[in-house]
Amino acid sequence: NDCDGEVDGAVCDGGLGCAEFNECLGGCGDDPLCAGACQAQTSAEGMALYNAAVACIIDNGCVALPADEQPQCFDQFCGEAIAACLTHHGGGEPPEPGTLTCSEYNDCLGRCAGEQGCFQDCRAAASREALGLHDAAVACVIEAGCFDLPPEASAECQMTFCQAEIDACFSQQPPPEPATTCEAMLMGCAVPNCLPTGDVECARQCVAADAPPEAVERYLDTLECGLNSGCDLSDLLCLQMACGPQIQACIEDNEPPPPPPPADCFDECIQQADQCFQTGVDPLQCDLEQRRCELGCMPDAPCEEWCFIDELECMAMGMPPELCAGMLDACMTACQPVSVCGDGVCGAESCATCPEDCGECPPPDPCVTECDEALEACFAEGTEPIVCDVTHWQCALDCDPEAPCEDRCMAAHELCWVQGNPPEICDEPLFRCMDACLPPPAVCGDGICGAGEGCVGCPADCGACPEPACEDRCMMAMDECFMDPALADPQICELQTELCRLSCDPNAPCDLTCMLEAELCHLDGQDPQVCDEAVQQCFLACEPAPPACGDGMCSADESCGTCPWDCGDCPPAHEGVCDDGVDNDRDGWTDCDDWDCQGVGPCPAEICDDGVDNDGDGFIDCVDWDCGDDPACGPAPEPEICFDGVDNDRDGFIDCVDWDCGDDPACGPAPEPEICFDGLDNDRDGEIDEADCFPF
Repeated sequence: NDCDGEVDGAVCDGGLGCAEFNECLGGCGDDPLCAGACQAQTSAEGMALYNAAVACIIDNGCVALPADEQPQCFDQFCGEAIAACLTHHGGGEPPEPGTLTCSEYNDCLGRCAGEQGCFQDCRAAASREALGLHDAAVACVIEAGCFDLPPEASAECQMTFCQAEIDACFSQQPPPEPATTCEAMLMGCAVPNCLPTGDVECARQCVAADAPPEAVERYLDTLECGLNSGCDLSDLLCLQMACGPQIQACIEDNEPPPPPPPADCFDECIQQADQCFQTGVDPLQCDLEQRRCELGCMPDAPCEEWCFIDELECMAMGMPPELCAGMLDACMTACQPVSVCGDGVCGAESCATCPEDCGECPPPDPCVTECDEALEACFAEGTEPIVCDVTHWQCALDCDPEAPCEDRCMAAHELCWVQGNPPEICDEPLFRCMDACLPPPAVCGDGICGAGEGCVGCPADCGACPEPACEDRCMMAMDECFMDPALADPQICELQTELCRLSCDPNAPCDLTCMLEAELCHLDGQDPQVCDEAVQQCFLACEPAPPACGDGMCSADESCGTCPWDCGDCPPAHEGVCDDGVDNDRDGWTDCDDWDCQGVGPCPAEICDDGVDNDGDGFIDCVDWDCGDDPACGPAPEPEICFDGVDNDRDGFIDCVDWDCGDDPACGPAPEPEICFDGLDNDRDGEIDEADCFPF
């Protein structure tokens, strides 16, 4: 009954667990030989779990039920036994878990209609967390006896005894969407989905399978910095202060600044060298390896220093000096940027090779010249080339006041070695020299923002931390609110956050603020009457202030006469200037068209017997008011009689329309004084708000 590869479609790979055995049987149909082959390839533990699940199903009568009722029976009585079987795997790694959430898994089961294969497919598609939450909810319902009740009573029972487990199932969020860029992993996935709850595993799931290695490395560096910062992962401000460079590099897709070497980096180099010496390797070779290690402890070590080590190794191997010198020249050239003489940039050139870009060479440094001469003399004396080179290196460092302190230590140590001194003589001075090169430890209050200090831990040296933006303060306050153990209702946090955001917007609707404050007042459990009075006062404060003289707005009940500060100065009573093209008194008539200008300045007077409108006012000869007493128009006008229907004074107005009849009893009660700017002819003189108003 051995089974290799496939047996009638059932895959049997050997060493099957309970889950694989169940799948193997599913492919056998009614073939007993195939079923036997599946069993032969299943471990004893897998068979025991399978038999336990089957026995549970049979003992509880699940197989006797209609197909659509069987899954509920399985869950109710045999959920744990079935889960134990389906999570038991053999013959290699278990399959990858699914991605369905607990609520999605529950919906999937509801669509199975009693089909066992569908039930298994749903379980395989669910995440491990979803299965755990669902199994916990089902176990609670079973323990409470809710499945034994009628549907309505069962639902009430579940809400009464298993509300927390059911809510936990249906509130499970789907896994975060993985991303391929560092910024999307951090800002689009981890920050909104994982960091608020401090879920590190969730944050790791933000990395897509096809993400570039550089982006993954930057993201994991940022995540590691956050984990080692001591900050609560939900405290975004703390994380920004602690891991600002890494976060910025992730967002801008740049490499973060190189971290400082670990404090024990040089110690590790020395320990490796000691182990090398104990193996019997040439001490010079061990010393060169130590130098390589120590250069690796310095992120900013010059490229040329590596070239010198290569040259020393070449000589230690007994290679011809000219070969080693050629290697050194090639290495030094590779350290220089590529440049072109004449491009105006002094790159890899020098004053000796390209004075056009680099300028004329300064006079040679006597100290360096002396070192070069000493090197030539050393070679001429037949001294070991490596001794000459190390001596020249040390001499050149002594000539450079800005040479790195560590280089001086290493040169002295190297010279000690090549001169044949034992390790105990050379190492101790190196330790003391390297210790002296270390910067003094940062001290808060010394005025220097040193390593390990920041605006959070030492504002005295590093300055105060920048004030977060208004919206950021609202979000931080919301995080603190949700973390408050005394919080009674999460909606309080949401209302406080919305009110905070409204306060950030100077154009936010005032009435919306009032409504939110009223809702928050009631949620806080305050006296309803106090809340209602407060919201009424808030709405009153939202109403615009009534118009007032001096508020910069000329309202309907203000005028130039009552409030010139808002409405401007009133126009003059008369046209005044008759040739400026301006309606100075704002009566609708300009210059010579205005009666005030008749016969004034450039405006001609009316001639009363020539049949011409000389003054251009629309009235000719005797019809013009200007001709009222002209002899050409007959005898002098008589006083106006206010009830005869005749224009006795020939002024163009008859009876009560004439100003002369304003106080005549025939025209009604005596007219009132003119009220300026009310739009009425109060004095019944035929003009509204006329020249009577000017001046006051």
